[in-house]
Amino acid sequence: MDRGVLMLAVLWIALSIVAVGIGLALTGAHPEPPKRAADTVFFALWMGMAALAWIAFAFANAMPLREARPWVGAGALLVASFGLWRARIVWRGLRARAWLAFVALALILAERSVAIGPLEDTGGYHWSIVQWYEQYGIPEGLALFQWRLATHSAWLALTALLDAAPLEARVANAANGLLLLG
Repeated sequence: MDRGVLMLAVLWIALSIVAVGIGLALTGAHPEPPKRAADTVFFALWMGMAALAWIAFAFANAMPLREARPWVGAGALLVASFGLWRARIVWRGLRARAWLAFVALALILAERSVAIGPLEDTGGYHWSIVQWYEQYGIPEGLALFQWRLATHSAWLALTALLDAAPLEARVANAANGLLLLG
């Protein structure tokens, strides 16, 4: 298996755990085990992903995401740890088959994602917006360069937030794969 496939799968699994933790922190305490723990975790994953994307977008409006990355990362890890600890009763309700299916799906999606290559509009404006978010935040008048640069997105801000050291300039598939994995 290719190293890029394994790196994407590990990133998706780690981001999914953080997103689930944030989602569980947002949804509140669970005094007793839910009847369908997998549904609770699935909903928490979506809540956490949305929260991460909107937090990244909010920071992009105020500062370059390269400068915000350590603060957002530390805050996300703290909130996720709290959510995972507080909802530990939910984790006990998950079966081993669910965990194995999740890891297998992450590996399959990572392999397909790496095999596809860049899409046509990625170089046109998506990747340009990601680079602007990371280096400058959202500057005023960005659309004056090209009208497509005016199409701001919280999802592209999350991609810019993830564009760090080992994955720098190769993280375009990370946020989209996380969305598909959820």
